[in-house]
Amino acid sequence: MKSTAPLIVMVMGISMGCMSADAAAPEPARPAPAATQPATAPPTTAPSPLSDVHINQEEVDKMEKYWQEKVSPHKKALQEAAEAHYKVMTELRREQQRLIDEADRIQRTIDKLEKEYQDMTTPRPEQ
Repeated sequence: MKSTAPLIVMVMGISMGCMSADAAAPEPARPAPAATQPATAPPTTAPSPLSDVHINQEEVDKMEKYWQEKVSPHKKALQEAAEAHYKVMTELRREQQRLIDEADRIQRTIDKLEKEYQDMTTPRPEQ
C-alpha cells in the first residue's frame, strides 16, 4: 500500500504557511482562460478528485466492526453507568454547594465580629 503521510505533511505545511527551505516553490498563477472558451466545461463521467488522499475503507470498516463487537453489546451497562455517574456527580455538586453556603455564613459571621471588634478598639475623637 502506498503511504500518503509525506503528502499530508506537505499539504498541511503549505496550508499553515510552514514550507521548509527544501520544499518546492508554489507554481505561478496561470492566466485566465481565453474569452473564446465556453463559460462552463462539458460534464465528465466522473468528478475529478480534489486530492490524491483517500481513506482506507477496509480499515475503517474493520474498526467499525470491532467497535460493534466490543462496545455495542455493553449498551445497557453503559447507559446504567452513565446514569449512576450523573446521579453521583449531581449529589456531590449539591453537597459542595451546601458546604460553600455554610462557609459563606461563617465568613459573614467572621466579618461581622471583626467589624464589631474594630469599632470597639478604634480610638474615637473626644466630643
